[in-house]
Amino acid sequence: MKKILFFLLLTLAARPAFPQEPEHPLTFNGVPMGGPIDEFVSEMEKRGLKLSDWNLEHADWSLKYMTGDFAGFLCNLTISPMFGKTWLILVNFPEYKSWEPLQIIYEGLQKKLIDKYGEPAEVVEEFRTDRQPETDSMRMAALHADQCRYFTRFDFDRQSIELSINNYRGDSVYVNYISLRYLTSIPEIGVINDPETDTIPAAENSVRNNNQ
Repeated sequence: MKKILFFLLLTLAARPAFPQEPEHPLTFNGVPMGGPIDEFVSEMEKRGLKLSDWNLEHADWSLKYMTGDFAGFLCNLTISPMFGKTWLILVNFPEYKSWEPLQIIYEGLQKKLIDKYGEPAEVVEEFRTDRQPETDSMRMAALHADQCRYFTRFDFDRQSIELSINNYRGDSVYVNYISLRYLTSIPEIGVINDPETDTIPAAENSVRNNNQ
Protein backbone atom coordinates (compact mmCIF):
# COMPACT_ATOMS: atom_id res chain seq x y z
CA MET A 1 0.00 0.00 0.00
CA LYS A 2 2.78 2.46 0.82
CA LYS A 3 4.33 1.80 -2.60
CA ILE A 4 1.01 2.48 -4.33
CA LEU A 5 0.56 5.74 -2.44
CA PHE A 6 4.14 6.81 -3.21
CA PHE A 7 3.75 6.26 -6.94
CA LEU A 8 0.33 7.89 -6.83
CA LEU A 9 1.80 11.07 -5.38
CA LEU A 10 4.53 11.08 -8.02
CA THR A 11 1.94 10.62 -10.72
CA LEU A 12 -0.28 13.42 -9.48
CA ALA A 13 2.70 15.77 -9.23
CA ALA A 14 3.81 14.95 -12.76
CA ARG A 15 0.50 15.15 -14.59
CA PRO A 16 0.18 17.77 -17.33
CA ALA A 17 -2.01 20.57 -16.08
CA PHE A 18 -3.45 23.81 -17.27
CA PRO A 19 -3.61 27.03 -15.22
CA GLN A 20 -7.04 28.19 -16.46
CA GLU A 21 -10.51 26.75 -16.42
CA PRO A 22 -11.62 25.54 -19.87
CA GLU A 23 -14.42 27.43 -21.56
CA HIS A 24 -16.27 24.16 -22.16
CA PRO A 25 -15.35 21.54 -19.52
CA LEU A 26 -15.21 17.91 -20.52
CA THR A 27 -18.31 15.92 -19.76
CA PHE A 28 -18.34 12.31 -18.64
CA ASN A 29 -21.58 10.36 -18.88
CA GLY A 30 -23.28 13.70 -19.47
CA VAL A 31 -21.85 15.33 -16.33
CA PRO A 32 -19.29 18.19 -16.57
CA MET A 33 -15.91 17.57 -14.96
CA GLY A 34 -14.16 20.16 -12.80
CA GLY A 35 -16.88 20.46 -10.19
CA PRO A 36 -17.04 19.12 -6.60
CA ILE A 37 -16.15 15.43 -6.43
CA ASP A 38 -19.08 14.51 -4.18
CA GLU A 39 -21.56 16.04 -6.60
CA PHE A 40 -19.94 14.22 -9.49
CA VAL A 41 -20.08 10.86 -7.69
CA SER A 42 -23.72 11.50 -6.79
CA GLU A 43 -24.56 12.14 -10.44
CA MET A 44 -22.78 8.93 -11.46
CA GLU A 45 -24.82 6.99 -8.90
CA LYS A 46 -28.01 8.44 -10.42
CA ARG A 47 -26.84 6.95 -13.73
CA GLY A 48 -26.51 3.50 -12.21
CA LEU A 49 -22.83 3.37 -11.27
CA LYS A 50 -21.96 2.02 -7.84
CA LEU A 51 -19.40 3.48 -5.46
CA SER A 52 -16.93 0.96 -4.07
CA ASP A 53 -16.43 0.49 -0.35
CA TRP A 54 -12.68 0.56 -0.99
CA ASN A 55 -11.47 4.12 -1.58
CA LEU A 56 -8.20 5.92 -0.88
CA GLU A 57 -8.51 8.99 1.32
CA HIS A 58 -5.79 11.51 2.19
CA ALA A 59 -5.75 15.02 3.62
CA ASP A 60 -4.86 16.53 0.22
CA TRP A 61 -6.28 14.02 -2.27
CA SER A 62 -8.45 10.95 -2.60
CA LEU A 63 -9.44 8.30 -5.13
CA LYS A 64 -13.00 7.18 -5.68
CA TYR A 65 -13.75 3.83 -7.31
CA MET A 66 -16.98 3.04 -9.11
CA THR A 67 -18.29 0.22 -11.31
CA GLY A 68 -21.07 0.20 -13.84
CA ASP A 69 -22.12 0.45 -17.45
CA PHE A 70 -20.18 2.78 -19.73
CA ALA A 71 -20.38 2.71 -23.54
CA GLY A 72 -22.17 -0.63 -23.29
CA PHE A 73 -19.52 -2.35 -21.14
CA LEU A 74 -19.22 -3.14 -17.44
CA CYS A 75 -16.28 -0.92 -16.48
CA ASN A 76 -14.21 0.07 -13.46
CA LEU A 77 -13.80 3.80 -12.89
CA THR A 78 -11.12 5.61 -10.90
CA ILE A 79 -12.04 9.21 -10.14
CA SER A 80 -9.16 11.39 -9.00
CA PRO A 81 -10.02 14.84 -7.64
CA MET A 82 -7.65 17.72 -6.98
CA PHE A 83 -8.59 20.43 -4.48
CA GLY A 84 -11.94 18.68 -4.13
CA LYS A 85 -12.74 18.96 -7.85
CA THR A 86 -13.20 16.16 -10.37
CA TRP A 87 -9.96 16.30 -12.33
CA LEU A 88 -9.06 12.90 -13.78
CA ILE A 89 -11.22 9.89 -14.66
CA LEU A 90 -9.73 6.56 -15.66
CA VAL A 91 -12.08 4.01 -17.22
CA ASN A 92 -10.87 0.40 -17.44
CA PHE A 93 -12.86 -1.82 -19.77
CA PRO A 94 -13.26 -5.61 -19.34
CA GLU A 95 -10.31 -7.95 -19.67
CA TYR A 96 -9.70 -10.09 -22.77
CA LYS A 97 -7.33 -12.96 -23.45
CA SER A 98 -6.93 -12.42 -27.21
CA TRP A 99 -6.03 -9.51 -29.47
CA GLU A 100 -9.06 -9.47 -31.75
CA PRO A 101 -11.67 -8.22 -29.23
CA LEU A 102 -9.19 -5.65 -27.89
CA GLN A 103 -8.66 -4.22 -31.36
CA ILE A 104 -12.36 -4.29 -32.27
CA ILE A 105 -13.39 -2.46 -29.10
CA TYR A 106 -10.48 -0.02 -29.38
CA GLU A 107 -11.41 0.88 -32.96
CA GLY A 108 -15.10 1.19 -32.07
CA LEU A 109 -14.36 3.57 -29.20
CA GLN A 110 -11.89 5.48 -31.36
CA LYS A 111 -14.55 6.05 -34.02
CA LYS A 112 -17.07 7.26 -31.44
CA LEU A 113 -14.53 9.73 -30.04
CA ILE A 114 -13.62 11.02 -33.50
CA ASP A 115 -17.30 11.46 -34.37
CA LYS A 116 -17.78 13.51 -31.19
CA TYR A 117 -14.51 15.45 -30.89
CA GLY A 118 -13.01 15.47 -34.38
CA GLU A 119 -9.57 14.34 -35.48
CA PRO A 120 -7.19 13.30 -32.66
CA ALA A 121 -4.00 15.15 -31.80
CA GLU A 122 -1.96 11.94 -31.88
CA VAL A 123 -2.45 8.35 -32.95
CA VAL A 124 0.16 5.62 -32.41
CA GLU A 125 -0.72 2.08 -33.47
CA GLU A 126 2.38 -0.03 -33.88
CA PHE A 127 4.19 -3.21 -32.95
CA ARG A 128 7.86 -2.64 -32.14
CA THR A 129 8.94 -6.12 -33.17
CA ASP A 130 11.52 -7.34 -35.67
CA ARG A 131 8.70 -8.28 -38.01
CA GLN A 132 5.00 -7.54 -37.97
CA PRO A 133 3.05 -10.13 -35.98
CA GLU A 134 0.75 -12.16 -38.22
CA THR A 135 -1.29 -14.11 -35.68
CA ASP A 136 -3.34 -13.31 -32.61
CA SER A 137 -0.87 -15.08 -30.33
CA MET A 138 2.06 -13.13 -31.82
CA ARG A 139 0.26 -9.83 -31.24
CA MET A 140 -0.51 -10.78 -27.65
CA ALA A 141 3.12 -11.80 -27.10
CA ALA A 142 4.22 -8.36 -28.34
CA LEU A 143 1.68 -6.69 -26.02
CA HIS A 144 2.98 -8.64 -23.03
CA ALA A 145 6.58 -7.78 -23.94
CA ASP A 146 5.74 -4.05 -24.06
CA GLN A 147 6.43 -4.04 -27.80
CA CYS A 148 2.96 -2.85 -28.70
CA ARG A 149 1.72 0.74 -28.52
CA TYR A 150 -1.89 1.48 -29.33
CA PHE A 151 -3.24 4.83 -28.21
CA THR A 152 -5.21 7.80 -29.48
CA ARG A 153 -5.10 11.21 -27.81
CA PHE A 154 -7.45 14.17 -28.18
CA ASP A 155 -6.34 17.62 -26.99
CA PHE A 156 -8.68 20.58 -26.83
CA ASP A 157 -9.32 23.64 -24.66
CA ARG A 158 -6.59 22.69 -22.13
CA GLN A 159 -8.07 19.21 -21.68
CA SER A 160 -7.37 15.73 -23.03
CA ILE A 161 -8.83 12.28 -23.63
CA GLU A 162 -6.61 9.25 -24.22
CA LEU A 163 -7.68 5.82 -25.42
CA SER A 164 -5.19 2.94 -25.15
CA ILE A 165 -4.70 -0.83 -25.10
CA ASN A 166 -2.86 -1.95 -21.96
CA ASN A 167 -1.75 -4.97 -20.02
CA TYR A 168 -0.17 -5.86 -16.69
CA ARG A 169 1.11 -9.05 -15.09
CA GLY A 170 -1.31 -10.36 -12.51
CA ASP A 171 -1.02 -13.49 -10.39
CA SER A 172 0.94 -15.59 -12.93
CA VAL A 173 -1.26 -14.36 -15.80
CA TYR A 174 -1.41 -11.27 -17.99
CA VAL A 175 -4.40 -8.98 -17.77
CA ASN A 176 -5.24 -7.24 -21.05
CA TYR A 177 -7.69 -4.37 -21.24
CA ILE A 178 -8.59 -1.03 -22.83
CA SER A 179 -8.60 2.21 -20.88
CA LEU A 180 -9.96 5.69 -21.41
CA ARG A 181 -8.48 8.64 -19.54
CA TYR A 182 -10.32 11.95 -19.20
CA LEU A 183 -8.31 14.90 -17.88
CA THR A 184 -9.73 18.37 -17.38
CA SER A 185 -8.06 21.51 -16.03
CA ILE A 186 -8.56 23.42 -12.83
CA PRO A 187 -6.83 26.76 -12.11
CA GLU A 188 -5.32 25.59 -8.81
CA ILE A 189 -2.82 23.34 -10.63
CA GLY A 190 0.14 24.83 -12.44
CA VAL A 191 2.50 21.91 -13.09
CA ILE A 192 3.37 20.72 -16.58
CA ASN A 193 5.28 17.60 -17.56
CA ASP A 194 6.84 16.03 -20.64
CA PRO A 195 4.01 14.15 -22.42
CA GLU A 196 6.47 11.40 -23.38
CA THR A 197 6.64 10.35 -19.73
CA ASP A 198 3.03 11.17 -18.91
CA THR A 199 1.57 7.86 -17.76
CA ILE A 200 -0.90 6.73 -15.14
CA PRO A 201 0.56 3.61 -13.51
CA ALA A 202 -0.44 4.56 -10.00
CA ALA A 203 -4.12 4.92 -10.74
CA GLU A 204 -4.07 1.67 -12.69
CA ASN A 205 -2.24 -0.12 -9.88
CA SER A 206 -4.82 1.13 -7.41
CA VAL A 207 -7.66 -0.19 -9.55
CA ARG A 208 -5.91 -3.57 -9.80
CA ASN A 209 -5.53 -3.68 -6.03
CA ASN A 210 -9.20 -2.82 -5.63
CA ASN A 211 -10.25 -5.63 -7.96
CA GLN A 212 -8.24 -8.31 -6.16
